[in-house]
Amino acid sequence: MASYESKAKDNYNAMLPLYLFDFYLFNNGNPSYVDFIKFKSTNVLINLYATQYFQAKRNELLKGKKIDDIYNFIKKHKNSKEFEYKKEKYLKEFEKILTKDEFNKLLKIEKCSYCGINIKEIYFLGENGKLHNKRADTRGYTLEIDRKNPNKEYSKENICMSCYWCNNAKTDEFLPFEFKEIARGINMVWKKRLSKGSIQFPENSNIWEED
Repeated sequence: MASYESKAKDNYNAMLPLYLFDFYLFNNGNPSYVDFIKFKSTNVLINLYATQYFQAKRNELLKGKKIDDIYNFIKKHKNSKEFEYKKEKYLKEFEKILTKDEFNKLLKIEKCSYCGINIKEIYFLGENGKLHNKRADTRGYTLEIDRKNPNKEYSKENICMSCYWCNNAKTDEFLPFEFKEIARGINMVWKKRLSKGSIQFPENSNIWEED
């Protein structure tokens, strides 16, 4: 199970390149840690970053800037003294985004937000030879924290608990409303393996509204 400190570092590592990307496109001067901790992502910026920047060829332009130059700027500053040694300090900033109490409350949830399977049912499948997970020593028997929108922060509003299989299938590609039918399919497989219909698919959950 992930620790609060590890998720703070994950958030730092996920948001820093996005901040540097935004800074290079729309600001002048040098990026700073003080500026970074004030940074907030937007859907418009995320679209530029994930949908356009990452899909572009290295010799193309984005907002008049060369993709190669953007890449080199992010790489240079991400590994600079200004940012590389601030991960431990960032924990205090992360507490403003997601408190430890909110994090611990989330960990008490024992049902996958997507397919509906719970921890007891996962153990039942494993004990009865109905799981084929080759990573069971590290993943599978505990739920995992997933970002509903994989390009946004680890905030209270953007995280949920997911089983290993849903988390793996959703990857960093799908938003919940796009993933719903895939999750429904996973739910149907679990029902067949359990030989009972006890796993209720969260049809009316507000999780599917994330777009």
